[in-house]
Amino acid sequence: MALDARRLRGNWNFPTAIWFGTGKIGLLVRACRIAGMRRPLIVTDPGLAQLPMIAEAVESLTKDGLAPALFSAIRANPVGANVADGVAALKAHGADGVVTFGGGSAMDAGKAVALA
Repeated sequence: MALDARRLRGNWNFPTAIWFGTGKIGLLVRACRIAGMRRPLIVTDPGLAQLPMIAEAVESLTKDGLAPALFSAIRANPVGANVADGVAALKAHGADGVVTFGGGSAMDAGKAVALA
């Protein structure tokens, strides 16, 4: 029997919470509020930034009174300059938290940006 990824859902805390699975994006506003974010920086890669789910995430956050910004200049196998650019975007926006959408490159770079 094959695994149906559409049925896979979960929460993982180690120590950072990672919420994944079909429909979890509907909890994004709640997750940001739990984390105390009002001005989240969304970090992703250029390919994912073009997908409808990113526009929907920004719209959902905005509709609920948050002020998100999008940073998508993360290349595959990111380098220090990608992180530095992300930190500059974080500071320019006055972001109080980071939300990442990815693959590994965006997730790793997003974590580094959040440490700034």
